Amino acid sequence: MIIGAAMRLKDIDLNLFVVFETIYEENNLTRAAELLHVTQPTVSNALTRLRRVYDDPLFIRAGRGVAPTPLARRLIGPVQQALKVLQASLDDMMAFDAWTSDRCFRISASDIVASQLLPELIKDLAQSAPGTSVQCIRIDRRDVSGALAAGDLDLAIDIAQLSGAALNSQPLFDGSYVCIMREGHPSQDRDLTIEHLLELDHITVSSRTRGRSYLELMLSRMGRRIEPKLRVQNFLSAFEVVKRSDLVMITTQSFYEHDGIRVRELPFTQPTLGSSLYWHRNVEDDPANRWFRERVIDHCRVA
Repeated sequence: MIIGAAMRLKDIDLNLFVVFETIYEENNLTRAAELLHVTQPTVSNALTRLRRVYDDPLFIRAGRGVAPTPLARRLIGPVQQALKVLQASLDDMMAFDAWTSDRCFRISASDIVASQLLPELIKDLAQSAPGTSVQCIRIDRRDVSGALAAGDLDLAIDIAQLSGAALNSQPLFDGSYVCIMREGHPSQDRDLTIEHLLELDHITVSSRTRGRSYLELMLSRMGRRIEPKLRVQNFLSAFEVVKRSDLVMITTQSFYEHDGIRVRELPFTQPTLGSSLYWHRNVEDDPANRWFRERVIDHCRVA
């Protein structure tokens, strides 16, 4: 029995279990294919091969996705543990030496987060890991999970509501929203009632080219709305407009404690929208990723 089992395992492609785990987590073959950066027929073929091995369908149709069979539910724990052990063994063989590494770390962050984080981070890397480099880009929120899974990103900083069963996270920022305007703005000393706030000319910031911004969604829940005078995709350009015009912007307080800017409390309660650092579960114990995210977390604490 032991010899037969060994012979059988020898003939199995271990990548099939990576596919199995991803299907199990996503309950959908299409999403599994997207996360693995392969075609859906490739995922279907891998599942067919595993079905033959176990003589069980493993997943059955359920709504728009799939649901695991009882056997699949029994298999998932041992499969995940085995994959974790294999990954840990690879990580141990690839110990990270920051001083000699020439690795390029890739992180997704908004322009305002990058402006707060990167100056001190780069100074730190110049002293502790002089051969490394950083590529800071902005990935669409819908694509972050897939980019982390594929290794196209090492880390991502985004709102604390990013979904993804295979993502690990660490809270970073947690700021309340305020209204900012330039020093000398005609309304800087007026009572900021909700009616007066809505009368002002606003800038909204959204990475999307269409749809409502977070501010507009927040106001719509109160039965209110604004018609922004300017909509941009990054905070730094919006901040420059605020400093040089009578347009105002609602944003998180921690980013805009600068000379020449008047910060006003909002005339209504609003939820905080914090930011978190995200990485894929598969690199939880990867020495290089762990080293880099610790640097990022440390510098975000003092930013």
